[in-house]
Amino acid sequence: MLVPTPEVSHLHFVVILAFTVVYGVFFLTTTIMFFVYARRDQRLCKRSVWLTGIGGLANTLTSVVYMASFAYVRAWPCWLDFVVGYLGLVPVILTIVCRTIRLVLISWHQESLLKRHLDNSKVKQSWLVGPSQAIIERRLIIALVIILFVDMVFVIVTLLTDEYNGDPNVKSVAFKPAISYFCAPAIEFYPFYAFLGVSLFVFCPGLLYFLPKLQDAFGIRTALMCSSINPHGVRKFSLSPTSSTLSGMLFIWTGTTNTGPRSCGRWSGVWLST
Repeated sequence: MLVPTPEVSHLHFVVILAFTVVYGVFFLTTTIMFFVYARRDQRLCKRSVWLTGIGGLANTLTSVVYMASFAYVRAWPCWLDFVVGYLGLVPVILTIVCRTIRLVLISWHQESLLKRHLDNSKVKQSWLVGPSQAIIERRLIIALVIILFVDMVFVIVTLLTDEYNGDPNVKSVAFKPAISYFCAPAIEFYPFYAFLGVSLFVFCPGLLYFLPKLQDAFGIRTALMCSSINPHGVRKFSLSPTSSTLSGMLFIWTGTTNTGPRSCGRWSGVWLST
Protein backbone atom coordinates (compact mmCIF):
# COMPACT_ATOMS: atom_id res chain seq x y z
CA MET A 1 0.00 0.00 0.00
CA LEU A 2 1.30 3.45 -0.90
CA VAL A 3 1.98 5.78 2.02
CA PRO A 4 2.84 9.48 1.54
CA THR A 5 6.17 10.73 2.83
CA PRO A 6 6.23 12.61 6.18
CA GLU A 7 6.85 15.99 4.50
CA VAL A 8 3.46 15.77 2.75
CA SER A 9 0.76 17.35 4.90
CA HIS A 10 -2.42 15.43 5.60
CA LEU A 11 -4.52 18.24 4.11
CA HIS A 12 -2.48 18.21 0.90
CA PHE A 13 -2.85 14.46 0.61
CA VAL A 14 -6.62 14.42 1.23
CA VAL A 15 -7.41 17.36 -1.07
CA ILE A 16 -5.38 16.06 -4.02
CA LEU A 17 -6.69 12.53 -3.65
CA ALA A 18 -10.31 13.70 -3.35
CA PHE A 19 -9.96 15.90 -6.42
CA THR A 20 -8.38 13.00 -8.28
CA VAL A 21 -11.37 10.76 -7.52
CA VAL A 22 -13.85 13.43 -8.63
CA TYR A 23 -11.81 14.16 -11.73
CA GLY A 24 -11.56 10.49 -12.66
CA VAL A 25 -15.28 9.88 -12.14
CA PHE A 26 -16.07 12.89 -14.31
CA PHE A 27 -13.79 11.73 -17.11
CA LEU A 28 -15.11 8.17 -16.98
CA THR A 29 -18.73 9.34 -16.88
CA THR A 30 -18.36 11.61 -19.91
CA THR A 31 -16.66 8.81 -21.84
CA ILE A 32 -19.51 6.42 -21.05
CA MET A 33 -22.04 9.09 -21.96
CA PHE A 34 -20.27 9.56 -25.28
CA PHE A 35 -20.68 5.84 -25.98
CA VAL A 36 -24.38 5.99 -25.05
CA TYR A 37 -25.27 9.13 -26.99
CA ALA A 38 -23.12 8.25 -29.99
CA ARG A 39 -25.30 5.21 -30.65
CA ARG A 40 -28.31 7.49 -31.16
CA ASP A 41 -26.86 10.73 -32.50
CA GLN A 42 -25.75 10.97 -36.11
CA ARG A 43 -23.22 13.74 -35.51
CA LEU A 44 -21.45 11.90 -32.70
CA CYS A 45 -21.47 8.53 -34.42
CA LYS A 46 -19.49 10.03 -37.30
CA ARG A 47 -16.56 10.59 -34.92
CA SER A 48 -15.64 6.91 -34.65
CA VAL A 49 -17.20 5.67 -31.44
CA TRP A 50 -14.55 3.04 -30.71
CA LEU A 51 -11.44 5.10 -31.44
CA THR A 52 -12.76 8.08 -29.49
CA GLY A 53 -13.93 5.86 -26.63
CA ILE A 54 -10.59 4.05 -26.32
CA GLY A 55 -8.85 7.42 -26.28
CA GLY A 56 -11.21 8.66 -23.57
CA LEU A 57 -10.57 5.64 -21.34
CA ALA A 58 -6.80 5.97 -21.82
CA ASN A 59 -7.05 9.68 -21.03
CA THR A 60 -8.94 8.86 -17.83
CA LEU A 61 -6.21 6.44 -16.72
CA THR A 62 -3.49 8.97 -17.54
CA SER A 63 -5.14 11.84 -15.68
CA VAL A 64 -6.02 9.84 -12.56
CA VAL A 65 -2.58 8.27 -12.14
CA TYR A 66 -0.68 11.49 -12.79
CA MET A 67 -2.89 13.48 -10.42
CA ALA A 68 -2.56 10.86 -7.68
CA SER A 69 1.22 11.15 -7.93
CA PHE A 70 0.97 14.74 -6.65
CA ALA A 71 -0.61 13.43 -3.45
CA TYR A 72 2.19 10.97 -2.69
CA VAL A 73 5.10 13.04 -4.00
CA ARG A 74 8.37 11.14 -3.35
CA ALA A 75 6.61 7.99 -2.17
CA TRP A 76 5.22 7.47 -5.67
CA PRO A 77 6.73 4.36 -7.36
CA CYS A 78 8.00 5.01 -10.84
CA TRP A 79 6.61 1.76 -12.22
CA LEU A 80 3.22 3.51 -12.14
CA ASP A 81 4.62 6.35 -14.25
CA PHE A 82 5.99 3.71 -16.58
CA VAL A 83 2.61 1.97 -16.87
CA VAL A 84 0.62 5.16 -17.42
CA GLY A 85 3.14 6.35 -19.99
CA TYR A 86 2.90 3.25 -22.16
CA LEU A 87 -0.70 2.22 -21.42
CA GLY A 88 -2.12 5.72 -20.97
CA LEU A 89 -0.44 8.41 -23.04
CA VAL A 90 0.62 6.11 -25.87
CA PRO A 91 -2.95 4.88 -26.54
CA VAL A 92 -4.26 8.46 -26.31
CA ILE A 93 -1.84 9.62 -29.01
CA LEU A 94 -2.37 6.49 -31.13
CA THR A 95 -6.13 7.01 -31.16
CA ILE A 96 -5.60 10.59 -32.36
CA VAL A 97 -3.30 9.27 -35.08
CA CYS A 98 -5.85 6.63 -36.11
CA ARG A 99 -8.68 9.16 -36.16
CA THR A 100 -6.59 11.43 -38.37
CA ILE A 101 -5.70 8.60 -40.76
CA ARG A 102 -9.36 7.59 -40.80
CA LEU A 103 -10.48 11.08 -41.80
CA VAL A 104 -7.84 11.30 -44.54
CA LEU A 105 -8.62 7.85 -45.96
CA ILE A 106 -12.36 8.40 -45.92
CA SER A 107 -11.87 11.74 -47.67
CA TRP A 108 -9.78 10.02 -50.34
CA HIS A 109 -12.42 7.32 -50.63
CA GLN A 110 -15.18 9.89 -51.08
CA GLU A 111 -13.16 11.72 -53.73
CA SER A 112 -12.59 8.44 -55.58
CA LEU A 113 -16.31 7.67 -55.50
CA LEU A 114 -17.11 11.13 -56.80
CA LYS A 115 -14.56 10.79 -59.59
CA ARG A 116 -15.95 7.39 -60.53
CA HIS A 117 -19.43 8.84 -60.88
CA LEU A 118 -18.08 11.63 -63.08
CA ASP A 119 -15.83 9.71 -65.47
CA ASN A 120 -16.47 6.03 -64.64
CA SER A 121 -12.86 5.58 -63.46
CA LYS A 122 -11.85 2.73 -61.16
CA VAL A 123 -11.87 3.38 -57.42
CA LYS A 124 -8.38 2.99 -55.94
CA GLN A 125 -8.19 0.43 -53.14
CA SER A 126 -5.53 -0.87 -50.76
CA TRP A 127 -5.46 -2.70 -47.44
CA LEU A 128 -6.37 0.50 -45.58
CA VAL A 129 -8.43 2.21 -48.27
CA GLY A 130 -11.03 -0.53 -48.57
CA PRO A 131 -14.20 -0.75 -50.63
CA SER A 132 -16.26 0.95 -47.91
CA GLN A 133 -15.82 3.38 -45.04
CA ALA A 134 -16.82 0.70 -42.55
CA ILE A 135 -13.95 -1.52 -43.69
CA ILE A 136 -11.52 1.40 -43.48
CA GLU A 137 -12.30 1.94 -39.80
CA ARG A 138 -12.39 -1.77 -39.04
CA ARG A 139 -8.88 -2.23 -40.43
CA LEU A 140 -7.61 0.80 -38.51
CA ILE A 141 -9.01 -0.66 -35.29
CA ILE A 142 -7.34 -4.00 -36.04
CA ALA A 143 -4.00 -2.24 -36.59
CA LEU A 144 -4.47 -0.26 -33.35
CA VAL A 145 -5.28 -3.40 -31.35
CA ILE A 146 -2.15 -5.14 -32.66
CA ILE A 147 0.06 -2.17 -31.72
CA LEU A 148 -1.52 -1.89 -28.26
CA PHE A 149 -1.04 -5.63 -27.72
CA VAL A 150 2.69 -5.32 -28.49
CA ASP A 151 2.82 -2.27 -26.21
CA MET A 152 1.17 -4.21 -23.37
CA VAL A 153 3.50 -7.19 -23.80
CA PHE A 154 6.50 -4.84 -23.59
CA VAL A 155 5.15 -3.30 -20.38
CA ILE A 156 4.48 -6.67 -18.73
CA VAL A 157 7.88 -8.11 -19.68
CA THR A 158 9.66 -4.97 -18.47
CA LEU A 159 7.84 -4.90 -15.13
CA LEU A 160 8.70 -8.53 -14.48
CA THR A 161 12.38 -8.12 -15.40
CA ASP A 162 14.71 -8.02 -12.40
CA GLU A 163 17.46 -5.73 -13.66
CA TYR A 164 19.27 -2.54 -12.73
CA ASN A 165 20.43 -2.03 -16.31
CA GLY A 166 23.97 -1.65 -15.03
CA ASP A 167 23.31 1.49 -13.00
CA PRO A 168 22.42 0.99 -9.30
CA ASN A 169 21.69 4.72 -8.93
CA VAL A 170 18.98 4.70 -11.60
CA LYS A 171 16.98 1.64 -10.64
CA SER A 172 14.82 -0.39 -12.96
CA VAL A 173 11.11 0.26 -13.31
CA ALA A 174 10.52 -3.42 -12.57
CA PHE A 175 8.65 -4.49 -9.43
CA LYS A 176 11.97 -5.82 -8.14
CA PRO A 177 14.49 -4.60 -7.06
CA ALA A 178 13.64 -1.49 -5.03
CA ILE A 179 12.38 1.39 -7.15
CA SER A 180 13.70 4.91 -6.89
CA TYR A 181 11.30 7.84 -7.18
CA PHE A 182 13.24 9.71 -9.84
CA CYS A 183 13.33 7.17 -12.64
CA ALA A 184 13.05 9.43 -15.69
CA PRO A 185 16.59 8.52 -16.93
CA ALA A 186 15.78 4.78 -16.81
CA ILE A 187 16.45 3.12 -20.14
CA GLU A 188 12.95 1.61 -20.17
CA PHE A 189 11.56 5.08 -20.84
CA TYR A 190 13.66 5.69 -23.97
CA PRO A 191 11.12 4.20 -26.45
CA PHE A 192 8.42 6.27 -24.76
CA TYR A 193 10.44 9.47 -25.13
CA ALA A 194 11.13 8.65 -28.78
CA PHE A 195 7.42 8.09 -29.38
CA LEU A 196 6.55 11.40 -27.73
CA GLY A 197 9.19 13.20 -29.79
CA VAL A 198 7.85 11.81 -33.06
CA SER A 199 4.26 12.64 -32.14
CA LEU A 200 5.08 16.18 -30.99
CA PHE A 201 7.55 17.23 -33.68
CA VAL A 202 6.47 15.15 -36.69
CA PHE A 203 2.87 14.02 -36.42
CA CYS A 204 1.31 17.11 -34.81
CA PRO A 205 2.86 19.64 -37.25
CA GLY A 206 1.92 17.37 -40.16
CA LEU A 207 -1.62 17.08 -38.85
CA LEU A 208 -1.94 20.86 -38.53
CA TYR A 209 -0.60 21.26 -42.07
CA PHE A 210 -2.80 18.71 -43.87
CA LEU A 211 -6.09 18.81 -41.93
CA PRO A 212 -7.16 22.31 -43.08
CA LYS A 213 -7.20 20.92 -46.63
CA LEU A 214 -9.89 18.38 -45.70
CA GLN A 215 -13.60 19.02 -45.41
CA ASP A 216 -16.08 17.31 -43.12
CA ALA A 217 -19.54 18.14 -41.88
CA PHE A 218 -19.22 16.89 -38.32
CA GLY A 219 -16.40 18.90 -36.72
CA ILE A 220 -13.97 15.97 -36.79
CA ARG A 221 -11.21 18.05 -38.34
CA THR A 222 -11.53 20.77 -35.69
CA ALA A 223 -11.51 18.23 -32.85
CA LEU A 224 -8.36 16.59 -34.20
CA MET A 225 -6.58 19.92 -34.60
CA CYS A 226 -7.41 20.84 -30.99
CA SER A 227 -6.11 17.45 -29.84
CA SER A 228 -2.86 17.86 -31.78
CA ILE A 229 -1.87 21.12 -30.08
CA ASN A 230 -2.27 19.60 -26.61
CA PRO A 231 1.32 18.99 -25.39
CA HIS A 232 1.10 15.27 -24.60
CA GLY A 233 3.41 14.01 -21.90
CA VAL A 234 3.52 17.28 -19.97
CA ARG A 235 1.67 16.67 -16.74
CA LYS A 236 0.45 20.18 -16.09
CA PHE A 237 -1.23 20.34 -19.49
CA SER A 238 -2.50 16.77 -19.67
CA LEU A 239 -4.23 17.39 -16.33
CA SER A 240 -5.83 20.70 -17.28
CA PRO A 241 -9.23 20.76 -15.50
CA THR A 242 -10.48 23.43 -17.89
CA SER A 243 -9.86 21.40 -21.04
CA SER A 244 -11.31 18.21 -19.54
CA THR A 245 -14.38 20.00 -18.21
CA LEU A 246 -15.06 21.66 -21.55
CA SER A 247 -14.60 18.40 -23.44
CA GLY A 248 -16.93 16.59 -21.05
CA MET A 249 -19.55 19.34 -21.32
CA LEU A 250 -19.22 19.17 -25.11
CA PHE A 251 -19.93 15.42 -25.07
CA ILE A 252 -22.98 15.94 -22.85
CA TRP A 253 -24.32 18.98 -24.71
CA THR A 254 -23.87 17.49 -28.16
CA GLY A 255 -25.51 14.25 -27.12
CA THR A 256 -28.51 15.82 -25.39
CA THR A 257 -29.27 18.35 -28.15
CA ASN A 258 -29.77 15.78 -30.90
CA THR A 259 -32.84 16.10 -33.08
CA GLY A 260 -33.98 12.60 -32.30
CA PRO A 261 -32.73 9.06 -31.68
CA ARG A 262 -31.26 7.68 -34.88
CA SER A 263 -29.36 4.43 -34.78
CA CYS A 264 -25.85 4.37 -36.17
CA GLY A 265 -25.69 0.62 -36.59
CA ARG A 266 -22.62 -1.39 -35.71
CA TRP A 267 -20.23 0.16 -38.24
CA SER A 268 -22.25 3.05 -39.65
CA GLY A 269 -20.43 5.46 -37.32
CA VAL A 270 -17.66 5.70 -39.91
CA TRP A 271 -19.77 7.38 -42.55
CA LEU A 272 -18.61 10.87 -43.43
CA SER A 273 -20.53 13.53 -45.29
CA THR A 274 -18.64 15.53 -47.89
